[in-house]
Amino acid sequence: ADSRGSAARSRLLMPHTFLTDIVLLLAASIPIVVLLRRVQLPTVAGFVVAGALFGPHALSWIRSVEEVEALAEIGVALLLFTVGLEFSLPRLLLLKRALFVGGMGQVLLTLLVVGLGGVAMGGDVSGSVLFAFLVVLSSTEVVLKTLTDEGQVDTPHGQLAVAILLFQDLAIIPLLLFVPLLGGAEGGGLADFGLAGVKALAAVAAVLLAARYGFSRMAPVVVRAGGRELFTLFTVLVALGAAWLTESLDLPLALGAFIAGLVVSESEYNHQVVD
Repeated sequence: ADSRGSAARSRLLMPHTFLTDIVLLLAASIPIVVLLRRVQLPTVAGFVVAGALFGPHALSWIRSVEEVEALAEIGVALLLFTVGLEFSLPRLLLLKRALFVGGMGQVLLTLLVVGLGGVAMGGDVSGSVLFAFLVVLSSTEVVLKTLTDEGQVDTPHGQLAVAILLFQDLAIIPLLLFVPLLGGAEGGGLADFGLAGVKALAAVAAVLLAARYGFSRMAPVVVRAGGRELFTLFTVLVALGAAWLTESLDLPLALGAFIAGLVVSESEYNHQVVD
């Protein structure tokens, strides 16, 4: 009893919990975001700065790092689902040339320039190639959020950026298969790369089919059965389910959420989802 009472008094004096971390992070983010907005920087930059400043590698205000990261992943999935709602699937299909030509060109050119640059500066080949792998990938969440906030998703350069980002997400599996080779491990043969490509395409196809047919068939039933509240829960399930599906297949969760948003944007319930 005494030990339980002592623990309770300790929690009252220093109530550092997951909720405390969230409150601290939100309270610290607001002035940073306001300050960066005054110098014409996007909102998402403020959140990135706040996370870096108060995270475990700087001031270490945040102690429940794993819980905060889990919550952040849910937020990323919902954010990319919303961005997908503002895009459209037919318009994305028109970008197939930019997706393969622009995306593949960006990936290969970046790998070549950064890899050769690392070797020219005295680095070993494996280390230079691994560093090029890190440089070639962009943050889909940050770029799409910034384009959306600035109203540039519909512009030619915005659509090209979206296409390149999607190709980068699909290229993650082949890049990961190269990593064991850089460390001298066996594996990563032609069959593995072919399997990785099939796996990536299967993941995208699964999200497309599940979102298109599953959502269109279940949405009317959900609306009739439970009204707006149940429909909101169903929409969140679609967004997080698509994110879970792609992540379980070793693809970025943002890719699944974004594709699900694209498909839902073409349904007759698009306005209800946005509202």
